[in-house]
Amino acid sequence: SLLQGRPENALQSGARFLVNTTVGLAGLLDVATPMGIERSPADFDQTLYTWGVDSGPFLMLPVFGPHTVRSSAGYLVDTTYSIPSLQDNREWQYFFGAVEAIDVRANLIKADDLVTGDRYIFIRNAYLQRREYFLTGGKVEDSFSDFEEGDEYEEF
Repeated sequence: SLLQGRPENALQSGARFLVNTTVGLAGLLDVATPMGIERSPADFDQTLYTWGVDSGPFLMLPVFGPHTVRSSAGYLVDTTYSIPSLQDNREWQYFFGAVEAIDVRANLIKADDLVTGDRYIFIRNAYLQRREYFLTGGKVEDSFSDFEEGDEYEEF
């Protein structure tokens, strides 16, 4: 968040970490959310976006799933400097990586039923739209932006 020029989000994340690690039994419980300290997720892809780096082409990577070139670089940085990867013990690194992969896949199982039509195109469009929404903080450009309130339009 600091690299993105968002110090308020960095303070909020720091407060969540402090509260959840002390009062939340070393992070096992999320007590910050009921206290009104909301999550403000950030990743290195978002930082690169803020710095003006183009997303590049869409990639469907085996095992890792959908990415762009920029999000792949961001993912590499995020995983390289994550707490589990900083462990000296390789077995723990593999264990935490496997748990994360299982968690991500478990969260996607329900979404498999939503896929209609061409699976690749559906996943590509859903991924790119979701990333755009995340990167812009929910500000998505719509195709009707040239139509203003009070304008007349023709019905066909």
